[in-house]
Amino acid sequence: MLRRNEVGWQRTRTWKESKNPEFETKLDRIEEVTSKFLSRCFEFDQFGPLSIRPHHGRGWAVQSHPDRLPATYHRTHGIRYFHGCYSLGDDQLWGGQPGAQRR
Repeated sequence: MLRRNEVGWQRTRTWKESKNPEFETKLDRIEEVTSKFLSRCFEFDQFGPLSIRPHHGRGWAVQSHPDRLPATYHRTHGIRYFHGCYSLGDDQLWGGQPGAQRR
């Protein structure tokens, strides 16, 4: 079906569309508030925990078999998150890392 309509599978995002019947109304309200009260609006996001692991692909380094450290499934020092915030009115981005969270 995708090939017939000349659409690549990387381009399909229908599964991300909202099923909420009031989606357009809520979106219009958000746009109205953010344009009216710009100095009071900000966006917030949380990122983490980040797993540092090798990924295959191309690179400039000479091809070799790098030394690997064994995987650690026990986070003895906790995990960290990054909290980012963007102020729409000030056009300023900032963030921080709170202390390590223990599980």
